[in-house]
This record gives sequence, C-alpha cells and structure tokens, in this order.
Amino acid sequence: MKKLFSILILFIIIPLCAFAQTERDILLEIVKQQATNNAKIDAMQKQMDTRFDSMQKQIDTRFDAADKRFDDANKRVDILLYVMLGILGGLFGVIGFIVWDRQISMKPILQENKDLAKEVKELKESQGQMANTLKKIIEIEPRFAGIL
Repeated sequence: MKKLFSILILFIIIPLCAFAQTERDILLEIVKQQATNNAKIDAMQKQMDTRFDSMQKQIDTRFDAADKRFDDANKRVDILLYVMLGILGGLFGVIGFIVWDRQISMKPILQENKDLAKEVKELKESQGQMANTLKKIIEIEPRFAGIL
C-alpha cells in the first residue's frame, strides 16, 4: 500500500510541479509584461506632460498677445479721451473768451450811453430853464413874443 500510495503521490505531485512551473513562467511573463506596460505608461505620461506644457505655453502666449492688444486699445482710448477733453476745454475757453470780450467791449459803449443820457437830461433841464427865461423875457418885453 505504501507503494501504491507513493506512486499515487508521484502522479499527483509531478503534474502539480509541472503546473507550478508553468504558472511560475506565466507569472514571470505577466510581471515582465507589466514592467513593459509601466514603462510604456511612463513614456506616455512624459509625452502627455510635454504636450500639455507646450499647449500651456501656447495658451499663455495667446493670452499675453490678447493682453497686449487690450493694453494697446486702452492706450488708444486714453489718447482719444485726452483729445476730446482738450477739444471740450478749448471750446469752453473760446466761449469764455467771447463772453469776456463782449463784456469788455460793451463797457465803453454802455458808459458812453450813460454819458449821453446824462447830457440829454442836462439839455432837457437847460431847455426847460431857457423856456422859463424866454417866458420871463416875453413878460418883460412883449415885443419879443412875435419873434419867438
């Protein structure tokens, strides 16, 4: 029975050892395949990182260019604003000069008008005095009444 048992064990263990050897080979092949896959994945990651970095640089340069264009547009708007403020200030200056000039040029005319009004008033008063004087003369000398 021992022989039978030992033969039976041999027939069971030998295939198991052979099976273990094939499993070991398969596991080693899987480990090698996994190592090569890991290397490929690392290479792909590096490649993707370089792609992303280059894309990021391109995006950054585009944004920098857009920022530069916005800055240029802002400078143009600022220049336009300064020009408009200059024109508006010049317009107000001209209007102020016109008003000031009118006031200055009207002062002598207004003063002359006042002087003339004063002379007219004085002439009316003197005319009234002359009329009174003539009436007194006519009362004194009635012969002048026909002349006047």
